[in-house]
Amino acid sequence: MKTTLLLLALLAPASASDREFSIFGLQCQAVTCEAREGIMPHRLTTIEVSGKAAPYAGYSLTLRLVNRQNNSVVFERKTGVMADGGFTASLPAYNLPDGQYAFLFASPGQAPKAVAGGVFTIGPFGAPAAAQTAPAAPAGGLSGHWLGIAGTAADVTIKPDGTYVSGGTATGTWRQQGSDASFTGPLAAWNGGHGKLKPSGDVIEFYWTNAAGAKQYFVLAKH
Repeated sequence: MKTTLLLLALLAPASASDREFSIFGLQCQAVTCEAREGIMPHRLTTIEVSGKAAPYAGYSLTLRLVNRQNNSVVFERKTGVMADGGFTASLPAYNLPDGQYAFLFASPGQAPKAVAGGVFTIGPFGAPAAAQTAPAAPAGGLSGHWLGIAGTAADVTIKPDGTYVSGGTATGTWRQQGSDASFTGPLAAWNGGHGKLKPSGDVIEFYWTNAAGAKQYFVLAKH
């Protein structure tokens, strides 16, 4: 047993064994996720993700990990969906530098849709959680590329000039006041265009009860 542990430690990435870190603010949409310690606590931690995507059974989803601070793609790879619709993935947090990250599972095909995703922050072990998870206010307000998650089919580009493009062609305007985000155009179909920006600054939720008494929920996540 001691020999096995020694071999695993020797095979571990040098960066992992040289530093201790923690994962803060792990939040997921439409999947289950957890931070899991390896044989070297706070050094070989991974993020384990599992979910269901029955419509894509037998196919592969695209898993993309993005550094939220510079919007660069850290990696992109395929994740197979089993016959029962289940899928799993492991994110090697031990290979990532400190920072804020977002991951997204996209459907296969020429017009991929967001199936699920999540966000997390990596910071020094022992640092106060609040200091790690409080994001800086994004430059340009809501401007950026937003995709629907948690069953929402949407692809929206919000521009700094107060306009946005939905689905590549439909256009409208937007306005932000604190956590309130208001939209004209196609997004006005969701709760009259009134959405709530989460404290993280990268998720907009639209929820309301329609005339028939049914609960409605749509959500956009910044890509």
